[in-house]
Amino acid sequence: MSKLQEKKSEIINIRITPAQRKLIDENNLSPTEIFNKMVSDEVLEKRKNIARTNLDKYPTIKFLFREEWVLEQIDKLKFKPKEGVDGHGLAWLLSNARDEKLIANFEKNMENAVKGDVDSGMMAYMQGNYIYEPLLKIGDLERNLGILRNEKGIRSMIKKAKNNDQFWKTLSEIEVAAQFKTKGILKELEPKINGKTPDNTITLDKEEFCVEVFTPGLSQELEESLRTGKAVFMKNRAFEKLDEKIDQLPKGKPAIIVINTAFSDIDSMNITDAILGSLSLLISRDPKKEPKTTRKQDGLAQTKDLSNIKSIIIYKRGFNLNRSLVTNMEVKRLVRNSKDDMTKTQEKILVDVFSSMIFDLED
Repeated sequence: MSKLQEKKSEIINIRITPAQRKLIDENNLSPTEIFNKMVSDEVLEKRKNIARTNLDKYPTIKFLFREEWVLEQIDKLKFKPKEGVDGHGLAWLLSNARDEKLIANFEKNMENAVKGDVDSGMMAYMQGNYIYEPLLKIGDLERNLGILRNEKGIRSMIKKAKNNDQFWKTLSEIEVAAQFKTKGILKELEPKINGKTPDNTITLDKEEFCVEVFTPGLSQELEESLRTGKAVFMKNRAFEKLDEKIDQLPKGKPAIIVINTAFSDIDSMNITDAILGSLSLLISRDPKKEPKTTRKQDGLAQTKDLSNIKSIIIYKRGFNLNRSLVTNMEVKRLVRNSKDDMTKTQEKILVDVFSSMIFDLED
């Protein structure tokens, strides 16, 4: 491979050489494996230098996370052949450089992918996940921390975010809290209520609600399937995840659960099944009768008191700038005392909060 080809293959600009194209085609590599094949020690050092330079562009991140700590995490960045990037998520986000040509190329690949071009789709996926989305996320984090900077509980959130195992989950908590603050409904971050610590409390139409935000990741089974290409049986993980989050909320206080499904195989159908019970299809022996769907009595509604859970909000933002909001109103029917149901005004405020959450690259 010529030096010119090697330069084009740098992950900073993500271009695939003929030799790499052949390698991908012959070995059926996953996007992560493709990414790893395009990384070298030289590229890694460039990424670290970009991260150090970028840190000055984000003064709030630099202040709250502390410059010395961030620089230490940047120095620790490394790549593992089978696992991909290794290191703190913040250092990884900082190591991305804005490239107008790349962004234009990404948009073009997205257009071609919609038309059925598989190669363009793969390139858009890689560009989006490894460059475009990190640029969006780091700018988003800076803005959100600026909004929450003077809140009492921000230090606690930063402490959690410094733990790499909790970093991506804490980003969801930060972005949701910042959106609440922007809309004027945030009351407190991580308050202590009846021995519990919800992520925040908000005021909707003069009524206080506890909010628990969580970001489930991919199941081990799905990760293995993506790596090997083999089919696997997937159980509904939403049941145990919701069960855990419900227990973390103060009893007797109106509550809202917010779920960021951007990194997970859990979707709104899984969540509905976990609450209301698994769907079953009943087929009559009489061919004239239509099949009927029923729910098994295995949902959380049959085992727990959900009267304080007023809404479950599912949101997802991705690198392609698409966003979706599902306010699972089926959950509202589970409230034992209908007179305590969420009002239309409160519901409208929530929809406005989440429907206005969108990534952009505007400074």
